[in-house]
Amino acid sequence: MEPGIHLALDGFVANPLRPNTIPITLRFEGGGSITMNAKIVQDKGDLTHHRHGEQDTPFK
Repeated sequence: MEPGIHLALDGFVANPLRPNTIPITLRFEGGGSITMNAKIVQDKGDLTHHRHGEQDTPFK
């Protein structure tokens, strides 16, 4: 499997301000959390990735 976080979600609610995203919060043992807007895609060809500070590039 390619690097990254891969989720299959059913019955989720998209972000109304960005309908192609869903907010996901990761909570860590020992405290702390991070919330991100995950991109919703129907086809793997629609996935993009980037390193911090760089533009999105398509997955190959």
